[in-house]
Amino acid sequence: MTIEAYCLKCKTTRTITAAEEHVNARGTRMAQGLCPVCGTKVTTFLPKADAATKAGATPAESTRAATGGTASKPVPKAKTSRAGGAATAGSGSTKRGSIKGV
Repeated sequence: MTIEAYCLKCKTTRTITAAEEHVNARGTRMAQGLCPVCGTKVTTFLPKADAATKAGATPAESTRAATGGTASKPVPKAKTSRAGGAATAGSGSTKRGSIKGV
């Protein structure tokens, strides 16, 4: 398997020798090997091995196919103040608040 990766010591892209494929803790595929010039350990991340990822398919299309057609992110909730309503300038509600009686 011929894999190219960026060598940080040589500061150029090199073909990895003795490449081994690994999966990290998050499940991402990566290839590790040695730079043929300086011998530094070189790592590069590999694309997902999906049947949906074809030549010419966009990443959105492959994500849609892998997730069963739902490639949208969840919509975040609107932020509200602690009092439950919107804080206005004259309401006396500030972020830090004032301590009375001290």
